[in-house]
Amino acid sequence: MNKIECKASNRNNITSENKYKSDDDMIDLFKYYSLLWRDRKIIIYVTLLVTTLGVVFSLILPNVYRSSVLIAPAQEHSQMGAMVSQLGGLASLAGIKLGQGGEQTTEIALASLTSRQFITHFINQHHLLPELMALKKWNAKDNKLIFDSDVYNQKTNSWHGHEFFNDASKPTASDAYKAFNKILSVQADKETGFISVSVDSKSPYLAQQWTTWLVEDINNWMKIRKIDSTKKNIQYLEAQLKKTSVTDMIATFNKLIEQQTKQLMLAEAQNEYAFQTIDKAVVPQEKFKPRRLVISVLSFILGIIFGAVVVLSLNIKRKLTCER
Repeated sequence: MNKIECKASNRNNITSENKYKSDDDMIDLFKYYSLLWRDRKIIIYVTLLVTTLGVVFSLILPNVYRSSVLIAPAQEHSQMGAMVSQLGGLASLAGIKLGQGGEQTTEIALASLTSRQFITHFINQHHLLPELMALKKWNAKDNKLIFDSDVYNQKTNSWHGHEFFNDASKPTASDAYKAFNKILSVQADKETGFISVSVDSKSPYLAQQWTTWLVEDINNWMKIRKIDSTKKNIQYLEAQLKKTSVTDMIATFNKLIEQQTKQLMLAEAQNEYAFQTIDKAVVPQEKFKPRRLVISVLSFILGIIFGAVVVLSLNIKRKLTCER
């Protein structure tokens, strides 16, 4: 900036300060407003640039769809819980633990649903690794999945992603667990007891299928767990029954074996062991995200703010140059 420009700038600032010298706060306010208005073209250009970048970014982002299922704890848990509480004293005398009541079974099932062990088993059982880690976008016209060729080769079923730090350049179980945890949402309503399980995916059909599989698999997971523990209890009770000759203990063991057998029959006959489905997962018709309008509006606001910062920074630079 030359001396003439510095003098002109100083003259404008002095005039502005004299005009509003009656109120210091008003002086600062109008001084900044005057600076912003004088360089409004810079703010407009910066705003247009940032807004354009935001709009382009929102258009590049693939659509993500969310499918949800509403479930509730299975009613059979209350029956088993009552059975366990009635026989808890007898079982402790016999030296075994019958298991958990209905509320605890639900808590265990919910914890298992988001556990590393269950999710890893779920991914491996249904072979979800390519769709989870390398899906680029979904073609709505022919319902075709398009994978990122820089990460995964669908034809040869081979991985060559540089972000996977292992010898096979393939995502590890830890990578898969973290990725699935980001798209899985489990929300429980304490008042009603209902539980909402949601899965996000770039394909609406995958979102619906994975959500349905999750409920089916957690029910089967808890069912197998219950069947295994009950069978072990029965085996233990039958072994103890053979060792005793006391009439009261024989009656106790027989009662426990009878009740454990009932629990085993209930578990084997019930498909929805841990949770029963209230509202099934459906293929979503509308995207869940990105919210392109919100991104565009935020980009516009950010552009104005950034433009104002640029103008004020330039003004400070002018003052420093003039003072030298």
